[in-house]
Amino acid sequence: MNARKYKILVVDDDPDIREIVVSFLSSEGHLCHVAKDGAEALDKTHNDHFDALITDFRMPRMNGIALAGAVLKRDRSFPVIIMTGSIDEVTAESIVSAGVSDFLYKPFTMVELGARFMRMMRNHEPAQS
Repeated sequence: MNARKYKILVVDDDPDIREIVVSFLSSEGHLCHVAKDGAEALDKTHNDHFDALITDFRMPRMNGIALAGAVLKRDRSFPVIIMTGSIDEVTAESIVSAGVSDFLYKPFTMVELGARFMRMMRNHEPAQS
């Protein structure tokens, strides 16, 4: 079992979603920081180091795809999960094209979030020799 704890930036314009995601990840021992939109989150990534990003797709000022693109431009392998409440072919294509690690359809369970997050982080870890 991976006991490593991560510093995660959780971004969503819905305070209830932020609270639920942060509460769950914190209960798993991770350190969470929050932002209410992509622009605020991008500022935080310039001033602090994070191990992963979990962001909503639709937000004011800067959506999750634009945020992911900016973060991934600096580090193509940075772990990013995008959460979305509505998915269509265009949205799915833009998420995949952005190079994010995974995406979750809202509503999702905490079990699903936890499993996908840990899989993403395991895949991001350098191979052990």
